[in-house]
Amino acid sequence: DNKSLTHRPDLWGHYGMAREVAAITHHRLRDPVRLDLLPTGHSPIDVEIEDLSLCPRYSALLFENVTVASSPLWLQYRLEAIGLNSINNIVDVTNYVMSELAQPMHAYDRDKLHGETIFVRSARGGERAVALNHQTYDLTPANLIIADSAGPLGIAGVIGDLPSSIGPATKRIVLESACFEATSVRKTSVALKLRTDASMRFEKSQ
Repeated sequence: DNKSLTHRPDLWGHYGMAREVAAITHHRLRDPVRLDLLPTGHSPIDVEIEDLSLCPRYSALLFENVTVASSPLWLQYRLEAIGLNSINNIVDVTNYVMSELAQPMHAYDRDKLHGETIFVRSARGGERAVALNHQTYDLTPANLIIADSAGPLGIAGVIGDLPSSIGPATKRIVLESACFEATSVRKTSVALKLRTDASMRFEKSQ
């Protein structure tokens, strides 16, 4: 909990805190990211971004042969120690990375998605999102959303949708990591009266 540092979005993750301490103490900072592990070649998932000013970057990776289960005890303990509930190994990993790097992430069940393309676009009039909190939200063109060919998959930077969520039968996942414009996320969060761990980070220009 870093309320006194609320305007330092780089400190909303453990790596940012470590970087600050390394600068103060003149110690070497170890980067936890391994760029050499990123896959190469054609992506089986296409991404179309309607407005790059609202979403300058959106990355999606497909993982196959996934087994959804309880997380190992060490991961459950670390999440619970910082006030996050353990859900399953897939969701827990996204929350772990968010807590480490201050980069919110989201996982979709690939077999629940329609089509081969993920769209980052403004909501259309009359569209609705059934969110992970089991609440239904009426959307407007002022709301940036993630969608497939059938409609909304989530409210960008705020919350994912329930129909495409990870479940016990999930075998393939699409892992999302994106950057969303802070003002857009903040306005949507306020309009929908919905604040999440993701929106609190994105709305600070992370």
